Amino acid sequence: MKSLTERDWGKGYWFTFLVCCLGAFAIYLPFLFIDKGLFQYCGDFNTQQIPFYTYMNGFVKSGAGQWSWETDLGTSVVNSYAFYLLGSPFFWLSVLLPQTWVPFAMVPLLVLKFGVCGLGAFTWLRRYSRTKSYAVIAACLYAFSGFTVYNTFFNHFVDCIALFPFLLWALDAYVYDGQRAVFPLMVAINCLNNYFFFAGQIVFLLLYFFIKLIVALIVIFMIGNSMAMNIVERTREITTLRAIGLKPLHVTRLFLTEGIFIGVIGAVGSLLVGGVLAWIINLYGIAMPPSPGQTIGYTAFIKTSNPELIWVTVVLPILTATGASVLPALRASRLNISDAFKFS
Repeated sequence: MKSLTERDWGKGYWFTFLVCCLGAFAIYLPFLFIDKGLFQYCGDFNTQQIPFYTYMNGFVKSGAGQWSWETDLGTSVVNSYAFYLLGSPFFWLSVLLPQTWVPFAMVPLLVLKFGVCGLGAFTWLRRYSRTKSYAVIAACLYAFSGFTVYNTFFNHFVDCIALFPFLLWALDAYVYDGQRAVFPLMVAINCLNNYFFFAGQIVFLLLYFFIKLIVALIVIFMIGNSMAMNIVERTREITTLRAIGLKPLHVTRLFLTEGIFIGVIGAVGSLLVGGVLAWIINLYGIAMPPSPGQTIGYTAFIKTSNPELIWVTVVLPILTATGASVLPALRASRLNISDAFKFS
């Protein structure tokens, strides 16, 4: 049997798209039989997603402007529906259908979203995969992740999941291939699709990347500089140890052990300080503004019982300190005994 790379499936794009579409259709097929062509899931999907899509289908075609008297006591369509569907390309595709068909079109639209989700993931991941088969598998895992399938009743969540990989692909194309036109286009599409999630994703990614990078560089520089100064100040001691027979490997181990010790102290200290600060903040919580469509805010708390977070907090400083000690340790092991006379 020929492998995927030997087939003419649009180099894997159409294959991934069709596999994800068929997988999604298989998930929803039993519900279509039970509900006689409809998909009535639960919660917001029944009370918001289907009614919103159906109502806005007729509203857009009526040319009534941007004010809706049927929503609440009268409201701006942009304010009320931009978060749910107004910027979604999948919604505008449903506008091509008669309004009475929209409830029956929810499953075909979901199937299409899963297909686009897999297609976008494959488009992004193919650059980093050894073969196209691996990219197809990874794309399917992304499309049918627990978060995606579970959030079916939040119809607009799936829109964001489907379009986000194209933003990652466009960024790579801009950085590595110099394709400048695609990235702003994908930024605009994702922003219009759902401004709320777009802002959250971009801010989180930027802050996470730059803060992590800057903090890591500062920590590495400080530890490396401290170790380098120790070598200069302890040159006579190091060369004396070399003179009495200590091998270069032992000197390297000595400074690496010192770096590990610094990392352990930093890990324990950061864990204790972070835990105390989180405990103080959790006494009152963090007041958060209302989510879109809500009128009441909520109180957020810092989760301190996550074993993975604690593990990273302990291991990361130790690894960083050890890595920053490698070059100074190698430098110390290469000192000559004659260097001691420079520091009389």
